[in-house]
This record gives sequence, structure tokens and C-alpha cells, in this order.
Amino acid sequence: MALCAATIGHPDDHLLVRVTLGREIWLCDVGNGQPYLAPIPLGTVQDIHHLGWHIRTEPCPGGVQLWRSSPDLPGGKVVYVALPAPRRWSDFADVITQHHAHPGFGPFMTGLRAVRIRPRRMDTLRDDRWTTFGPDGHTVRTVPLAELPRLLTDVFHLDGLPIDTALAAWQHAQRT
Repeated sequence: MALCAATIGHPDDHLLVRVTLGREIWLCDVGNGQPYLAPIPLGTVQDIHHLGWHIRTEPCPGGVQLWRSSPDLPGGKVVYVALPAPRRWSDFADVITQHHAHPGFGPFMTGLRAVRIRPRRMDTLRDDRWTTFGPDGHTVRTVPLAELPRLLTDVFHLDGLPIDTALAAWQHAQRT
């Protein structure tokens, strides 16, 4: 097992786990907020369908490309290209600093993000926009700031985390 990199918006700005089983290599992505219900195999096409989302992985030069479409993104887009070469944690030190120190590099300094994926329901939060995906479609709601702490604890089960600090940072980013 090792880490490997993917490119979303900047070179190598996303981490995945690379697992080798026998002669096969699989990539596992647990931090991107997409309904990846199975590891991503290298060298083959994989289609995942979940609550109106379609995730497709397919080989590309040097790695694997991951594409998605969903009810809120009907035309689809390439999410990232992953390169399976083993990497060390220290290889990501600069990109982690960029994510947490430079607004606009990624979503962490300028946006509020949460995802909870279950077999028959998926909830996503992008800033104050809460989307619930289910077998019968999806709903989108705008959540007032005062209700976000309850949503993050009751729906996303993030109790015990510094929710007030995160909301204050998000509000500050919205003003600047």
C-alpha cells in the first residue's frame, strides 16, 4: 500500500491510496466527496451508478481518468487524472500547505464542504447549498447560517469537530 497523486485543479493536488493485490493495482479515494463505492481498478473501464450519479473510470496515458455526471451536473466533467506511481507523504507537503494557506488553490479556504454517502441517500453541502440525492431524485435547499451547525451535526454526523470555527472561517472568506 502507498499513496499516489491525482490532478484536479493543480498538478498532484489530490491524494489517493494505491493498493496492490497480486499483479493488480487499485486506487482508493476516500476524500473527494464522490460516491466511489468500490476501489478504482487500473487498466480497465469501470462504471458506477448511485442515486443518479454516474462515475466512470478509464485508462489514460500513465494512469486513470475519473469522470462524473450527476443530477446537478448533467453534462458531466473530468474530476481528475490519477497517476499510480507510489508517492511518500512528504511529496505532498507543499500541496497541503497550498490548500490551507492560499484561498483559491482548492476549496478548503474558501468553501464549506461536507458529504455523507449511504446506500439509499447521499447528502452534499457546498457552502450553504444542501443537496439530498435519493432513489426518487434530488432536492436542493439553501440553508440559513443559523441552521448550518445543526445540519452538520444531525445530518452529516460531524459532531465533535470544530464546526463553529469552520463556519467562522467560511464567513470570513465570503467577506474578503
